[in-house]
Amino acid sequence: MKWMLPIALATIAVVAGTSVAILVLDVGLRGIVSVPYRVFDIDVVVDRESGMVSYDLGMIEVPDGSVIAKVALLEREGNFSIVVNGVLTLESENKAYVIEMPCMVVIGTSCYRIMAIIPGWDAPMPIEEGTYEVSLKLTWNKASGSGRFYAKLYLVHIQKDKS
Repeated sequence: MKWMLPIALATIAVVAGTSVAILVLDVGLRGIVSVPYRVFDIDVVVDRESGMVSYDLGMIEVPDGSVIAKVALLEREGNFSIVVNGVLTLESENKAYVIEMPCMVVIGTSCYRIMAIIPGWDAPMPIEEGTYEVSLKLTWNKASGSGRFYAKLYLVHIQKDKS
């Protein structure tokens, strides 16, 4: 980007003919963004066809609005099949929200789920502003073969419409 300034000044000098271009303002903007959100890497050891494991993920602050959980399968290697289902629970002193996440990771097999819209999974779920204790329960079935996968679970906040 530093090479752009001399080119811009040369262009101004050529366009202006004999005019002299003098730089009168140079603003550098450097920002540090540190919006707090929780990041976890969880190793789930699958050593049987079906199983369950739970994790306490600590506290999060959620503004007024809605939330939706999304999963992205980022990597997989090996020759295996598995279906992973999840339940994400957000609990405060006076309110609890449960997001059922069927078929959240499906590799090498099929997964059938109820044909209904699940709030927080298929569509945004309204949530009150507050501090929530978060827990994640994972269950798996149809596991066979060997390999590994890496998936990311995101909880996305959608601001409340202020109009």
